[in-house]
Amino acid sequence: MVVMVLLGSLPYLTGGFVWDDEPLIVDRLAQLDIAGMLRLWSVPVTGDGPGSSYYRPISMSALAVTGRWGPEVVHGLAIVVHALNVVLIMRVCRELRWPALAGLVYGLHPLMSEALGWASSLPDLLACAFGMLAVLVAKRSGLGGVVLVLAAGLSKESGLLIPLFLGVAGLAGGRWRAPVAAGIVILVTLRSSLGVHQSWEWIQKIELIPQALGWSIASLVWPVPLNAVRSIWVTPVWAIPAAGLVVWGLVYWGRSHRVAIGAAGLVLGAPAIALPVMLDGYLIAERYMTPALVGLGVWAAVRIRPTLRRSVFAMVLGVGCIAVHWGRAPAWSSNAALFGASVRATPDSSYSWHLYGVGLAHSGKLSEAADAFGRGLDCVQPHPLDAMLQLKALVQADRAVDAFRIAEDGPQEDLSSEYIAWWARAAFTVGEREKGRLLIELLSDGQKLDAPPWFQQWAEAEGVLGP
Repeated sequence: MVVMVLLGSLPYLTGGFVWDDEPLIVDRLAQLDIAGMLRLWSVPVTGDGPGSSYYRPISMSALAVTGRWGPEVVHGLAIVVHALNVVLIMRVCRELRWPALAGLVYGLHPLMSEALGWASSLPDLLACAFGMLAVLVAKRSGLGGVVLVLAAGLSKESGLLIPLFLGVAGLAGGRWRAPVAAGIVILVTLRSSLGVHQSWEWIQKIELIPQALGWSIASLVWPVPLNAVRSIWVTPVWAIPAAGLVVWGLVYWGRSHRVAIGAAGLVLGAPAIALPVMLDGYLIAERYMTPALVGLGVWAAVRIRPTLRRSVFAMVLGVGCIAVHWGRAPAWSSNAALFGASVRATPDSSYSWHLYGVGLAHSGKLSEAADAFGRGLDCVQPHPLDAMLQLKALVQADRAVDAFRIAEDGPQEDLSSEYIAWWARAAFTVGEREKGRLLIELLSDGQKLDAPPWFQQWAEAEGVLGP
């Protein structure tokens, strides 16, 4: 099973730093000295925004150490941890009907692509590792169980779900409650004393919970096309009823077995604990289901009896999943490749086009980026920055005529200063100087120019700030 999992994982070894990897790993964690790394244990991941609710010193330290050596080292560690997790889940299930099936389900499921391909997803794998170790150790050592439960939570908050639900399932021995409770209490106390806080803005979006949970759970049985940018706004119509069938099946065929019910709880708990992040960013990430795959593997190991025919089918399915991973891994090589795959998977998603445009602009393909932002503006719930980013990319791509035309035909009120600045620059570039001066007046409060710094520098250099 480990060999099969390694065959499916090795293509991710050559992946690059993509998406949030650069601001998190390259620009921050990899630059830390010893003092900076020690500080990771006393502050949340970021001072504000979503990261202000994350306190993950173990996984952040691991990224700080490996990240300075390049993405290959981070991916190498992720693959090693993933292979270890396959051994651990089979060990956890050793007294069940089919331990190897648990390893196959967890190790080769297509949803594992993001955890393996995205360097910033290393916390998900580490959390699963410590969570399953806690289940195994809690049987023998209460103190060891506390330490490992705490380590799971210090890797990523979702790691706490594994000893909790597998303890309910009876796989952590008869005295699992005290270690799990102690680990959770210590973690909550640490987070509170260090100022880690949770934003509650996501409560205002609770009407989107069915879409968020539905697509997450339905992906367990139909994960393709794999897509890093699963926007809640374009949730497939089949996802919610399909998720209902999955939940019904897990509960109905597991109702008479304690282990199956506990495993089903883990499957459902993983996306539930990620709801604040999903609703805040409108994105349903594949990596949020990593602990759910542990639960699904355990459920399969206890409810499916091995036979020769089923074993052959499982091996064929495993080989098919390896092929899926080999086909998916190249998408994690660059932002353009990753988000290009996303717009092909969900061409009606404004977030896919937005991120694709950002990736193209970052790589210097400004004209293509402008077209991508334009496609995003044609979708439902367009990204609020895309109108400005489209103007910016068009002007920088020497397509000021297109930029000016789009601005003239577009909204005329409630515009940001950045948008007006690029509109004004386009106006001056195409010779519409009177329009440009009118736009500059909009940026002036009568005494000084209230415009982005780059615009004032450009305007002074071009001599358009006349009396």
